[in-house]
Amino acid sequence: MEDYSAIRLSGGFEGNGYLEMGPSGWLTVCDESTILEAYTLMEGLDVIFPSTIAIEEGRAYFQVLNREEMSLPVTVEWFGNSPDSGIWNISKPDSIDSGETGTFEIESTGDLPLERSIWITADPSGVIVHLSARCPLGGC
Repeated sequence: MEDYSAIRLSGGFEGNGYLEMGPSGWLTVCDESTILEAYTLMEGLDVIFPSTIAIEEGRAYFQVLNREEMSLPVTVEWFGNSPDSGIWNISKPDSIDSGETGTFEIESTGDLPLERSIWITADPSGVIVHLSARCPLGGC
């Protein structure tokens, strides 16, 4: 357990405060022994996005908060081996201004039984939405 330090915060949680941490790690919010939320911490841009994006009934909906002091462009990166190209409908902002929240809606389309995933990253070039759709092991 040398790499882990548990801190229990209790009380009314009124007022302002901060936790000082190293350049990377994990932060979890718990209710006794139940994990309610988990965050991966790393040095980088001050952008908050979901750690998990669920595709429910073929749709994913999420928001990204830009806490940087500059506008960040939003781009999409596509991965996969699908024989069809029209497999995603995506609604996203072109950029997210400082202090603003960008709303994203992604819908999977087509009849192929693709294995899909969505994840977000942020770097000095902006916010990147990664979309992956691959044929299953048995093929499309």
